[in-house]
Amino acid sequence: MRAEKGAGSRFFDKTRQRYVFAQYFYSADGSKKRKTITAKKRKELERKVREWKETLVDGRETFSQTMTVKDVYTVWISAIRTSVKESTWNLYCSSMRSHVLPVFGDRKPVTIKAVEIQYWLNSLLVQPLSARTCNVVRSTWFTCFEWALGQGIIHQNPLRGVHSLRESPKPIKALNEEELDRLLAEAQEGKYYPFTDDAFGDYLRREVYVAVLLAARTGMRRGEVFGLKWSNVDFSIKTIHVANNLTPDKKITSPKTKNSTRNVLLDSDTASLLEKWKKYQQRYMIEFSGIVHHEKNLVFTTQIGTPVGLDNFRSRQWKALTEAAELPGIGFHSLRHTHATLLIAAGVPVKVVSERLGHKSVTLTMRVYVNVLPTMQQMAVEAIQKMNEKSSQKVLEHPLRAKESD
Repeated sequence: MRAEKGAGSRFFDKTRQRYVFAQYFYSADGSKKRKTITAKKRKELERKVREWKETLVDGRETFSQTMTVKDVYTVWISAIRTSVKESTWNLYCSSMRSHVLPVFGDRKPVTIKAVEIQYWLNSLLVQPLSARTCNVVRSTWFTCFEWALGQGIIHQNPLRGVHSLRESPKPIKALNEEELDRLLAEAQEGKYYPFTDDAFGDYLRREVYVAVLLAARTGMRRGEVFGLKWSNVDFSIKTIHVANNLTPDKKITSPKTKNSTRNVLLDSDTASLLEKWKKYQQRYMIEFSGIVHHEKNLVFTTQIGTPVGLDNFRSRQWKALTEAAELPGIGFHSLRHTHATLLIAAGVPVKVVSERLGHKSVTLTMRVYVNVLPTMQQMAVEAIQKMNEKSSQKVLEHPLRAKESD
């Protein structure tokens, strides 16, 4: 029986002992090409032919047949360069280059199935990577392919059939009141690090103490603390307007999320200390660095008025400080957790804590600090108990009770 026009030709190659399919088609760039498919069995050949034809659009090969995963990634990461935050862009690059491209980079998207990706994603847990990291990798790849799908570069996204891994609640590292007091005492004394015995050393020692105390008293993130500008500190109403973030490469960006832009009320002691630091910084810059007004107007700077190197601070002053306070391994972010847990444990409404931290919702705050909530439950029980005791006392002393008993 003669094949329909455009259906391609099929024959059995006696030399190679294989069934062969051959057909001319147009590639994505418009050039005419010949497609050849071989198989040992006729059914196998028909299956391969059917799968290939399903990838054609109007008889043409699409970019999904010619571009590899690495090609799609390269186009995508360049296209979104100016539309996402730098930290997000760097995360995308790291996730794809470190995990996806080494395994799937040379593969064509059309050849990759969801079940294959799911199996690979599950296997990442034994490297070992956390479920959270694995989900970030999946989310990044999904975002890449969704963009490519919208641009017509590929015609299906296998990541849609890949499920996220279940994440266990990440234990937070927060300090109790005694540990926090110990850390602040070490920071104030300044003997934890070999600061130079001059104005430069004195400036750095004072700055570390103020930065640590500010983080502990406000719950601000590290980047928010070191990206804070004096123009965003209002001493008249004791309020900080969190509107900036300092990145590890010393760039000032917007905060982590939309909700991270917020106002944080200061207690009187912290506001007073911050005001004293401002006067000291201004005097120091004029006398020792010759700087009347540093351009970025930052609250925390190096001794010459430039942004603080966050990685340098972490590996030097912070590491030495936590070790001196017998709190090795504690990150600067623990000060944010400490602020939140102490407030929640003190009975401050979770909604207020959520607003101070700049969380998107109260639900997020409760999920992060779920280990503190039992303390609040116990406080609630104790409060109810006290109310019951007072209520019982009033019932016993009520004049009507006395009259009824007569």
